[in-house]
Parts: sequence; structure tokens; C-alpha cells
Amino acid sequence: MADSGHGGAERRIPTTARYEIDSDPRRLREILAEVEGLLESIDAPVRRRVALLVGELVGRVSEEPLAHGVLRMEIHERPISLRVEIWDEDGLLDDLFWSRLAESALVGLASSWGRDRRRPAGAWFEITHPSVGRSPRGSLEQMPAEAQGLAGS
Repeated sequence: MADSGHGGAERRIPTTARYEIDSDPRRLREILAEVEGLLESIDAPVRRRVALLVGELVGRVSEEPLAHGVLRMEIHERPISLRVEIWDEDGLLDDLFWSRLAESALVGLASSWGRDRRRPAGAWFEITHPSVGRSPRGSLEQMPAEAQGLAGS
């Protein structure tokens, strides 16, 4: 297992499907329709949150003068969550771009998020499926990142 950088072994949640998503802001409508189609088996509210998250990320990139099309994006479907991973292989997005993500609406759309330590310029956003952590009364409880095996990812 990979080291998480926190002195312990990183726990990985298996990915059941992985989708590479285009980040070209000129194709935003097509991208959102593609996300909706790829995730058609997921509950509609979760699917909409992922589409909003992807749309917001693509919109953020459109504000960067040199960054059109440089943001790589993948959606990882997991048994308990959907994870959107983004990264910049070319290093065109500066530290300010990445720090602004923490101050944006993106954080409110995700159950958890963080900077990706596996890549020099990356971040991840996790959206938990509604059925995870459901109490006997049916209310949704948020699971801490450690319980989800996400800490340090």
C-alpha cells in the first residue's frame, strides 16, 4: 500500500468504474450531459451534485488564461462514494488556483475533499452515496473521513 505521508499506510477504497472527463469549458453542456449519462445508475441527487461539482471545476478553469484544457479530471465510482479527481500535468495552474478551491462553493458540494499528495498539482472531492451511514430511522449521517478510509488520500 502507498504511504499517505502521515506515517501510516494509506487505505484504498476499491474503484468499481473510472471515467475520464473533458475539462474544455467550450463543451460544458456536453460534459454535463456525459456525466449524467455515465452515472445514470446513481441516485439522482448524488448524480446532480457530481454534475454541479464538475461544472464548477470546468468553470474555474475557464477563468485561468493559460489553462484551457489542461485540467485532467476523472470520476471514480466506488461502493460507498463518487470521487472526482483533478490535476494539472503541465503545471500551468498556480498555487492561487488551488488555494481558491478551498474558498469556493466546491467544498459545500463534496462530503470531503483534499489536495492530492500523489500529484504535484491536484485535488480530490468525494461525494458519499446516500445509503452509506443511514441510521435505522432513515436520516443520513455523515461519516468522518477516517471512517471512510479517505484520510491522507
